[in-house]
Amino acid sequence: MSGATPKPQLPALQILRFLAAFTVVLFHVGSGLALEYPGIPNPFAFGYFGVDVFFVLSGFIMAYATNPDHGSLHFAVRRIARIVPLYWFLTLALVVVAMALPQLLNSTEVSAESLAKSLLFIPYEKPSGAMQPILFLGWTLCYEMFFYAIYCVALNAGRMTIPVVSATLLGVVVYGWIWPPDTPLGQFYTAPILIEFILGMGLYSVYIRMRPVPTIFLSAAFAFAAASLYFLLAGHSRFIAVGLPAAAIVAAFLCLPYSSGRVTGQLVLLGNASYSLYLSHPYIIQLPIKVLSDRFSLPVTAVAASMAAVVAILVSVALFFLIEKPAQRAILRRFSWVSDTGGHPARPAQGAGNPP
Repeated sequence: MSGATPKPQLPALQILRFLAAFTVVLFHVGSGLALEYPGIPNPFAFGYFGVDVFFVLSGFIMAYATNPDHGSLHFAVRRIARIVPLYWFLTLALVVVAMALPQLLNSTEVSAESLAKSLLFIPYEKPSGAMQPILFLGWTLCYEMFFYAIYCVALNAGRMTIPVVSATLLGVVVYGWIWPPDTPLGQFYTAPILIEFILGMGLYSVYIRMRPVPTIFLSAAFAFAAASLYFLLAGHSRFIAVGLPAAAIVAAFLCLPYSSGRVTGQLVLLGNASYSLYLSHPYIIQLPIKVLSDRFSLPVTAVAASMAAVVAILVSVALFFLIEKPAQRAILRRFSWVSDTGGHPARPAQGAGNPP
């Protein structure tokens, strides 16, 4: 194993993870209300932007936190320990709800095939036409695991890992553009949104060479660039219209000066729990909307949905401490022989090392 000094944590990126997850929460508050009260717009339609921030972040973090000298097995174990336990837990919990109280869910149908595909991170076409697993937001994890699989294999290229991964992803997208697949699954895995992982790795390559001194002015400049790109590129393909502004947002947070304190610590904690928040919040929000929309006016249901969003944050912190951390710790302890800690049980990844 390499004795290289671990790279410093990037708490600003962990805070960004929470903010990205929270924008997705807002999106689903608005979309849930719009679904039950036809005719009203979603005031938080911009919230889908958080998914693209996650993809760019993931590309950056994999490049930043992964040491090719540790090998593919080390990488695979840590990614599985990070992603699989909570996803499987929530998927199986949703299966129980779908079987016991199907009226609470919009279009979730469970079969042995759909469950098997979902647990293996393989999306399938639902009656709505969407390519998703049972836990519908898991569609993003299907892309993440695809990215991780490519990255895992490419680690054999050593210091050429990032160019190999980038070339592979770009080749997949170009192939889908020149020879569009006939199947929904083929279309899913050749979608241009994969380029957002490349943007994140590219951002890392620039960051690690320039080592910008964190200043509020540089951060504000990137934030302004993100806002400008978002409006100027509207109407283009998603990886351009949203991916480029998302990359600028990540750059803005990379340039934020570090500040310690209770508020920063609490935001970092919420960032740690953002994976739980991202996966669990739609169902927590959907419950009061489903129950109240037939009996009460929009303002009453909107207040209840907003309160449910707060509850979702609290639940995510509980899931982080009760399921995510213990499960991750147990897996890393079980496979401590592939850790980078000299044979001792590896610690759960913290700080910037936590994707979705």
